[in-house]
Amino acid sequence: AEYMGTMKVAGLLVFINDVHSLGLANTEGLQLADSWYWNQDDASRKFAKRFFEKYKRMPSSLQAADYSAATNYLKAVQAAGTTDGDKVMATLKGMKIDDFYHKGQIRADGR
Repeated sequence: AEYMGTMKVAGLLVFINDVHSLGLANTEGLQLADSWYWNQDDASRKFAKRFFEKYKRMPSSLQAADYSAATNYLKAVQAAGTTDGDKVMATLKGMKIDDFYHKGQIRADGR
């Protein structure tokens, strides 16, 4: 059987930094999948604005995820009153995560 449609390539590991590096002429029309985008909602835009003021570029999903993870870890350390890994992890599992990157919680099984 012959394929009669059109095919589009989607970048599955492409970040906003890559688009900037390659330039709009090379990335125009590119479809991609990403876990987060700086302009997706008010909370994301607020974080992105703070990031831009410091670095003069918008954050990638990796930079946003790292900031979210570090911030939530530090909140758990503060709440647990210790840096002991088991106690901090127990605190993290009991916390609701609600920030610009993610809303949810860590399941009891760690997933």
